Order: sequence, then structure tokens, then C-alpha cells
Amino acid sequence: MQSAPSDLYRRYLYLLLKRVEHLDACENELTDRRRSTQASILHEAAQRHMQYLDTPLLGRAIYRLARLRCLSLHDLVDEFVSRNDLLLDPGSAAQPFNAIIESCLLPRQDRENESSLRLGLETMRLAFQFGLPIRGAQTQMLLARLGNMRLHELYHKTSAGPIHAPNGLSTNVSWDTLLQRIAQTRPKYLAERAAVALCRSGDPLVALQLLNDPSCLPYDVFAAAISALTWWARESRQGYKEAMSLAHQTLDKLCDETEMDPDQQMYGELIRGWESIFHYNQKSPKPNSLADELSALGQGSKALPAQFVEFTCRVLTQLEEWPVLRHIHHMRLLAINVQLGHFDLSKRLYELARKYDPEQLPFFEAHRALPRGMLWLFRESMRRNAELSFTVRLYHDVIASGFTFCLPDVLQFVRALLLGGMPTVAQRVVLDTCAMQSSVHGKFASGVINAFFHANLFEPGLALAEVLYDVRLENLNLEHEIPDSRLEMYASCIFEASRTHLVKSSVVCDRLWAMMDDFRLALAHALASRSMDADTITVISRAYYGALRLKIEATKGLSKDTEVVQQVRGLLEEARDLIGTSKPLEDLFEHALQTDPSTSQGDCAIEQPI
Repeated sequence: MQSAPSDLYRRYLYLLLKRVEHLDACENELTDRRRSTQASILHEAAQRHMQYLDTPLLGRAIYRLARLRCLSLHDLVDEFVSRNDLLLDPGSAAQPFNAIIESCLLPRQDRENESSLRLGLETMRLAFQFGLPIRGAQTQMLLARLGNMRLHELYHKTSAGPIHAPNGLSTNVSWDTLLQRIAQTRPKYLAERAAVALCRSGDPLVALQLLNDPSCLPYDVFAAAISALTWWARESRQGYKEAMSLAHQTLDKLCDETEMDPDQQMYGELIRGWESIFHYNQKSPKPNSLADELSALGQGSKALPAQFVEFTCRVLTQLEEWPVLRHIHHMRLLAINVQLGHFDLSKRLYELARKYDPEQLPFFEAHRALPRGMLWLFRESMRRNAELSFTVRLYHDVIASGFTFCLPDVLQFVRALLLGGMPTVAQRVVLDTCAMQSSVHGKFASGVINAFFHANLFEPGLALAEVLYDVRLENLNLEHEIPDSRLEMYASCIFEASRTHLVKSSVVCDRLWAMMDDFRLALAHALASRSMDADTITVISRAYYGALRLKIEATKGLSKDTEVVQQVRGLLEEARDLIGTSKPLEDLFEHALQTDPSTSQGDCAIEQPI
């Protein structure tokens, strides 16, 4: 074919290319032997007849050879870049260069790694030199292959003076020359790419230097710097506080000095860093030199808790507009604020989580027990009268999620609702608790009755007493055995009412004395069929203690020669006959005898725990 016309050479190479492209399309992956054979045939033909090939066909041949992992492309590339019509179509002209760089990134044997890296860098230099568009991801991966030491060299050479570079591939030079050549093609761009590559290998120092002038930096430099700094904060025992502080400052520069906003990934990295800082989850130490430099850069910053509050407020500002956080990161940020006791921030984060992810309730990791974060929010909001509506919403969220509160927390909630003027909600809470809990007697029942009586809600309190003790007040049937719960209910109502201002009402007192009569009758019927135990003694003590207080409070004190003294003494003797001497009852009686009627008040009687 030596004397054949140029059209025939072009036709011959075109057919070879079509054959290789067809094989590449038909087979998912060529075997190494077949790939090598096809590359040898195509390379020999292109090398021999490249002067007869037009620029698009030559570029196509280089592209296909690069796809076949052929690295002996120096002559072909030199011929390609020497063509005058190379830049008529920059997009098409860049394809062979992108293919060579992609081929250089493929895994190879150790002895081929350096030569492929050199070829990739020189190819990238030529492309930059001619202004051809090279894919950013490939540039970043190729630079990452250099290692930290050479990346630092490349960064410093971007600010050095110009150097002569040939218009062709020249890989047989020193690394210093190679790096200086490529650094001068696009200095600013390569400085930024080197900074990002170093950040991804755990070294944010170069990026921090670039951030001294953040207004003209691309977004990924900020993202890489924050990722590297937060990774350091999570993993290192040295300099982790300073690293987290620098990450926060980087976020401030992004938001305040540029027109860009953080994305979900960036916020997630920062939240994971803060989480690690406040949980002291540092693991392996890193080199002292880098830790010392980070410590020096982070000196003079605000305290970390103050920076974290600023960070949370910034996130909340954006969350008001759109869900800038992934759900998992939203929950982590909420958990950190709960851990630090930031109620107002935790409340806002919780409400926004309800807005964006209501199906994810209860918003904290949990198994069978109520999550501690929810419980803390619940208790804290109860202590704040202004947050009672939030407490109610939180309560319904917990109940709807299948969890229950412990009885002391429910009792505290009921008291808060009554103090906040929400008795209907308080009744609903008590009824829900009775439906979900197997037993609500004892302190909880007494506490609920006491809370309603103190709120001057006598009738609702009696109605709830029936539910709590599962007994109807009006239905005292002596034909059947009297349950202990009925005696407990009578005693609790009398005892708790006697400790409130309800005793000033004659109507209430009449109801309570009628209840005391029912208690005596039910007690006599119960003791006729069973012996007295410790629980029964406690119930009797509570009932008679309440009755004594009722009588004392009704007369606002006692005098030694009044008929009331005899009535009270009669109640005391009645109690002695049932349970013997009771110190709380004796003390109450003695205190009443010593009280001046003119100064006696409804709550003056001595309080004794029964």
C-alpha cells in the first residue's frame, strides 16, 4: 500500500476503526489479548499513514487507541496538535485528550503507573495549552494520583514564573519540570484543583490559604475544606476543636462573602463534626505538624458552644424556607441541641421536623422505650407555661407513635394543664392513660384527684376518680364483696379534698361527709369477710385524716370547751378502734387543739405523709 493514494489510506483506517468500534460495542469487555491485538493493528496503521489522515479521523484514531489502553501515542498526539484546523471544533478535538486521561486512570501494573501518570499530566497540559475542555472529574482524579507532596509542589508552582513548554507530548523530563509546565497553563484553576485534592486526602491547609480571598473561589473548594476539617474533628485527638472552629469559619465565609448557599451534603458534614465534638468521639491521632498548624490557624476563635449556637440559628433560618437538611442530619442536630439543653432551638428544630417529615415520628432513635430526647423536650416544655401548646402537641406525637409516658410525667403534665387553664385536655390525658396503662391506682390516682381539687374542679375530679379506680360512686352494693379500689377511692377523695380550699364550700363538705358515711359502711362490710392488712390500715388512716381535717377546717380551729372537740375526739376514737394509735392522726388533733381560732386558716393544719 506504499504507492496507494491518500484516500485509500483514509478508507483503510476508517474500516479498521469501524471494526474496532463494532467489537467494542458487541462485547462488554474485550479480553486483554484481543484488545492488545486490535490496538497493535490500529496503532501501526495510524502511525504509518497519519500524514494522510484528516484531523477528525486522526483524532478518532487516537480516541479509539486510548480506549484500547494503548499508551504509545506521542507521535500521533504531536501530529494531531500540529494541525491548523484543530480548534475549529474544540469539543471534538478534546475527546482524544479526555480518552487518554481516562485510560491513564485505569489500574495498571506498578511499573506502568508512573509512565501513565506522566502521560496523563502531559496530555492535560496540552489540552489546557490549546484551551480544550477537559472533564473536571478526570482532572481531579488525575491530580489525586500525584500524592500530597507533589500536590503541594504543584500548588506552589502555580505562583512561580512562566516556563517554556513544547507544543507536543514530552514525558521524559523531571517531575519538577513536568509540574511547572502544567502549573503555568491554568494557574488559578490548578491551584484550586490541588487544594480540593489535598482536602480529599485529609490536608485542608492549602484550601484554607485560598479561602483568604473567598469571593472568587468555586463552591467545591469550600465543600472540600469543610469536609476535610470536619473529618479531622471526628477522627483526630489533636487539633480537633480548632479544626471544627475553622470549618465553622469556612461556612461563614461561604454564606457571608459569596452569593452561594450551603447544600445538604455540606450541612451534613458539619453536623457530624459537631456531633463528634460534643460526644468526644476522637479516635486515631494524626501527624503533629498538621495538628499544630490547624491549632495556630484556629486561635482567637469564639468558643465552640457559641459557634454551634450560631450554626444552628443559621440552619434554622434556611429551614424556615425549605428543607435544607436530610432527615438523618436534622435528627442529629436536634439530638445535639437536646444534649446541650438548648430548649428554644430544640423546639424550633422539632417543629420543622414535623413540618417536613411527619411520617418519621417520633424523630429519635428508639426501640421499646420512649426516646430520651422526646422525654427531655416534654419535661422542659412543661416547666414553661408559655410552651404548653407545644407540650400538648408533643404529647400527642408520642402517643400516636405508640409510646407512653411514665405515670409521674403524666401527673406533672396534668398539673401543668390545669394551671394553664386547659382542664378539658387534662381530662383527656387522664382518660388516655387509663386506657393505655394496666393499673393507675396509688400515687397517680391520688395525684390526679388532688390536682383537680386544687384547681377547684370538684365534680370533674370525682368523675375521674371513678375512672381511675374503676368504681361508680353512686353504686354501693353491699350484696357483693367490696373491692379494695372502692375503699381507696373514698379515702383518696376525702383526704385530697381536705387539703384544698374546697372545704370552704358547704356543698362540697356535705358531699364529702356523705362519702365518709359510705366509706364506713363499705369498710364494715369488707372487714366482715376478710382480715385487715397493711394496705387497709393505710386506706383507713387516709380517710380519717381527711375527715378530721374536714371537721377542723369547717370550724376554723377548735376550743377546748366546744362541742366540736367532742366530735373530733369521737372521730379519733373511731379510728383508734379500727387501727390503733396513729401518729399522724394524733399529731393533727394535738395541733388543732393548740391553734388559735382567730388566726386559724384553712391550710394551717399540720401535714403528715400517709
